[in-house]
Amino acid sequence: MKLYELRNGVTLNGSATANYVRGELARFLRRAPYQVNLLIGAVDESPEQKSEPSLHWIDYLGAMTKVNFGAHGYGAHFCLSIFDREWKPEMSLEEAKEVLKKCRAELDVRFLVRNGQWAYTLIDANGISQVKVE
Repeated sequence: MKLYELRNGVTLNGSATANYVRGELARFLRRAPYQVNLLIGAVDESPEQKSEPSLHWIDYLGAMTKVNFGAHGYGAHFCLSIFDREWKPEMSLEEAKEVLKKCRAELDVRFLVRNGQWAYTLIDANGISQVKVE
């Protein structure tokens, strides 16, 4: 994205970045396809100086949609149903941690592979930081 900014003199917001990446994946699909699914999250400043978070899901075919939550990998099959049931607008950090605890507990019961270490990353208007979930 930095190269795009240097070439074009334009800094893309979160939605524009997601659309650019989607277009690049769709273009390469016909030449040298990539097998990649990704989530692009951003917090953009609106004209009213209100932070607007966004999360975009892009699959390997270049299809994109804006989502409220997301997960990838084998564990996503278990976590997405919990996110769907528990997510609500304007969740606090503590409420989000409780949802993550439920996901971890579900994976401990149902998933075949055990992962001893969990890393949680918070992306918000203040930047990117590591979060402890006990």
